[in-house]
Amino acid sequence: MGINQWISGGLLAASFFTFGLANAAPAEGSFKAKMSFVSNAPGEDIEGTAEGTAKLSMDLESPASTKGEVVVPVASMKTGNDRRDDHLRGSKWLDAAAHPDIRFKVTSATAEPTITKGPVKMAKLQVTGEFSLHGVTKTMTAPADMKWKDNKVKVTTAFVVKLADFKVEGAQGVVGKKVADVIKVEVTLLGALTQPAAQPAAAPAAAPAAAPAAAEPAAQ
Repeated sequence: MGINQWISGGLLAASFFTFGLANAAPAEGSFKAKMSFVSNAPGEDIEGTAEGTAKLSMDLESPASTKGEVVVPVASMKTGNDRRDDHLRGSKWLDAAAHPDIRFKVTSATAEPTITKGPVKMAKLQVTGEFSLHGVTKTMTAPADMKWKDNKVKVTTAFVVKLADFKVEGAQGVVGKKVADVIKVEVTLLGALTQPAAQPAAAPAAAPAAAPAAAEPAAQ
């Protein structure tokens, strides 16, 4: 093989290797979701918790690649008062029978540069997705902090939910007096990335062209 063909073949192989690294498949995993919510109204302050699950996929070399969905059952919401919890899940409020889950489906994200502190890496994101509550779905963007070590990942976020936007009216005269118009929400996701997400098969790299055969010397 001539020197030019050897160089060309090496460059071609290197380009395919670099392409493979730059387009590595994201990993995916299951996460536990813990939600807390606060209502600060003139007549009463209410604090509550709920638990759910999430399925996320991401390339930790590029946190902005994060996709997935968080699901929190309305039935898991607790405020420390059984009677109030029954009302919360009832037809005048979140109506768990007709709309059993609160969902957030991540559609896109942006991320600031990753910061490394020892074995831990972290990044600040702005996450956009479809938030569904009480049968109403709206596009929402919220800040998020992501921390990870090896394949273990923690994501935290905080946002507010305006009840009127999701047609939650409650009992007459209660919203604005005993229940705030706007609910403060915090969510923490804890989990581990366990396997690559399914990706289309890549086309195999073309082999370098074979060197042409050397010409036979002319007969004397």
